[in-house]
Amino acid sequence: MSTASEFLKSKQPRVVVRPSLSSSPPPPQKRYPIAEPSAASNNVQQVNLDLKTIHEVPTKSSFRSKKYKRLIGLAMCLSCVMGAAVPFVIVFGGGKNTDTSGTTVCRTSTHTTTTGNYRKSKMNDEPLTFYFTSPAVTCTSMISWNSTGITVAGVTGSSGATSTLINYPKDVAVDSYMAVYVSDSDNARIQRWSAGATMADTVAGTTGSVGSSSTEFAEPRATFIDSNNTLYVADFFNYRIQKFSYNSTIGVTVAGVGTSGSAYNQINGCYGVYVDGNGAIYYSDYNNHRIMRWDATSSTGVLVVGGNGAGSALNQLSGPQKFDFDPNNSSILYIADQNNHRIQMWALGGTTGRTVAGGNGFGNALNQLAYPWDVLADVQGYLYISDTYNHRILQWLIGASSGVVLIGSSSPTAGSGAADLNYPNGILFDSYRNLYVADSNNFRIQKYLFCT
Repeated sequence: MSTASEFLKSKQPRVVVRPSLSSSPPPPQKRYPIAEPSAASNNVQQVNLDLKTIHEVPTKSSFRSKKYKRLIGLAMCLSCVMGAAVPFVIVFGGGKNTDTSGTTVCRTSTHTTTTGNYRKSKMNDEPLTFYFTSPAVTCTSMISWNSTGITVAGVTGSSGATSTLINYPKDVAVDSYMAVYVSDSDNARIQRWSAGATMADTVAGTTGSVGSSSTEFAEPRATFIDSNNTLYVADFFNYRIQKFSYNSTIGVTVAGVGTSGSAYNQINGCYGVYVDGNGAIYYSDYNNHRIMRWDATSSTGVLVVGGNGAGSALNQLSGPQKFDFDPNNSSILYIADQNNHRIQMWALGGTTGRTVAGGNGFGNALNQLAYPWDVLADVQGYLYISDTYNHRILQWLIGASSGVVLIGSSSPTAGSGAADLNYPNGILFDSYRNLYVADSNNFRIQKYLFCT
């Protein structure tokens, strides 16, 4: 099998992944007196596999069988999906001191593995449990991400149209299999790096072919993946939003009519897309200075925010880029108001917004932004801002007068090192709170591991 997910599907096991999304993860279920990760361990992950669904109950003599070697390999693949070098413990239900330990060593876009010694022991048909702990990473006080990035797509400083290269990536998305999708704008395609892959597959668009057919783009910008792994793409100069079912390369237009304009059924450049549980599509209408919603069964859009012309008044936007909903209140939007160098908080149905970050003119002070591209909100009340022309990602507590540099230089200066950025565009958290950045002018996607 080529991936851990394919192996799982082929055996149809019961798989439960319980990621920890807080700084105080729940302790793993205790079964035996072995060296399990403690509750204080960083970002404990647990995966349970029911042996009965895989094959017959094993005996001592079958422990070193190919099937179990494949299970050990599965543990390594799963741990690499969770990010970087990860120690693991495998527990076979019911056995006393029954464990298999090892270490995975993951590298950029690939992984290699080394393992420890395995001890044979009696096993029964209780679930097999894999315990994973994230690698120890260095964090600055009060900051919960390692500032040194891992390149997970592209090659630093090298643009191109091969399966290993990208050309000015504008956005990044991650599906439920932890595959990374890249809006490879100047190559007119969407690239997908499966977990552990060294090369990408083109899942939408046609490399180097700019057009308006169902298999083409004219500069794809924003991407969004829903819970069914359906892909949505903002096709900027085709003035539309395309929908791709999982593994389909044929797009369906779900918003816009293919021509620019200010009518509610038209889009004049889009940088941000979000799809809710009802299939309603929210999108930024950049040159119309507004945020719109297109309902699943509708033939036109509905004004949500802005629409009062370009400006800096509280009822106006000027070139809205990407946006995010408040995870504690789905009726509140945070908008990267690019040309006003600010982040606006706006209630759905409201007539005015409120500046919650920036708004102090173009600049590189910690109370200023410079053409922000994207914003994310978390449940703790923090915003994460892609401060593009300052080559940095800021963490900004809502209500604070300034932010803190999370990623990038405090100078700020563009760079190509593992801790540098060069015009960051779209940003994203995965389900483990690792942060991804489309580092556009470095032609790469950077991943920053979550830590505490």
